[in-house]
Amino acid sequence: MSDSETIARRGAEFIAALNRQDIPVLSDMRADDCIDIPPNRPAIKGLSAIQAFWLKRIAIGTIAGAVTLHIVGYLMFDLATAAFYQANNAAAATFTRISARASVPTVSGGLIAGAVLGLLIWFGVDFTLYGYESRWNLMLTIIDPLLAAIQFAVAGAVVAAVLTRVPKSAGIQPAR
Repeated sequence: MSDSETIARRGAEFIAALNRQDIPVLSDMRADDCIDIPPNRPAIKGLSAIQAFWLKRIAIGTIAGAVTLHIVGYLMFDLATAAFYQANNAAAATFTRISARASVPTVSGGLIAGAVLGLLIWFGVDFTLYGYESRWNLMLTIIDPLLAAIQFAVAGAVVAAVLTRVPKSAGIQPAR
């Protein structure tokens, strides 16, 4: 393999790792005294400083994305279209009723609410996929939401267990 082919191959590997945000692979491709020049930013000297920079960027991006999803979801579904969903008795209104009934968290309540939520979400997703994906079959469409219900039930129970373990001295009261 020629030098230009090696450089092209390593460049493609670097871009693929960068697109995956695979910090360990990117780190293995660099020397300890390397210098990175991110777009519109000053140069970063040293592998550990570069790793810290990218980890921080990925973490901030993840948090910003999660906060954005929460805010947009609140604006869209709790404010702008809540009456529409309530009037049409959609799954969102059903979940609102489920979560409103579970205002004082218990592990069993979290288990049930999680299972129902997982089942509703994944039945919707899986039947949509069944409708247009030739690779999707009816058995998968039925079994996948049931497995998701188990996953969401465990998560709901854990969330409820954590919420019930908050000390009263923290001043956090359950919603009523």
